[in-house]
Amino acid sequence: MTSSPTATAPPQTPQTPLTLEDWRRAWPTERDDDATLAAMRRALGQYRRAQRVPRWRRRPAWVHFAPWFGATAASLGLALLVFVAQAPAPQAAETLASEVFVPVVPPERWASFLHDGTGTAWVVRTEIPSERLALLGLPYDPSQADRPQRAELLMHANGDVLAVRLIP
Repeated sequence: MTSSPTATAPPQTPQTPLTLEDWRRAWPTERDDDATLAAMRRALGQYRRAQRVPRWRRRPAWVHFAPWFGATAASLGLALLVFVAQAPAPQAAETLASEVFVPVVPPERWASFLHDGTGTAWVVRTEIPSERLALLGLPYDPSQADRPQRAELLMHANGDVLAVRLIP
């Protein structure tokens, strides 16, 4: 490798002070500047060639943001989970008609059931004819009398039907 000419400081002796002409001769010339600039350009080109990555090994631009995508998706998922966990249960304040048992016995029978020592009852799923709803004191559509109606019966241990719940 060739070395570029460098400026050297004039010899100094304690007896002789430096003159302006001595400093001008020691100052780099334009040729020295050009040689230094060319050497710097060569070094920069070598550095860039060493740092160059083949096209097939380069990552696409979106890959640099992939960790942010994952973090954003995770935080949105967590926020959604918290939101769903805090949401009230659907129709928690009001109950649907199909969720309520309609009593078919007089209130004193309910009281005796509650104070009875057994206190056992079963929920039995069944299909009952629609005209039977009228016998239980429940409203029904006469045009649908030939169709069976799905229902759940609350039955006492002795076999008495205490309440009925219609299933849509």
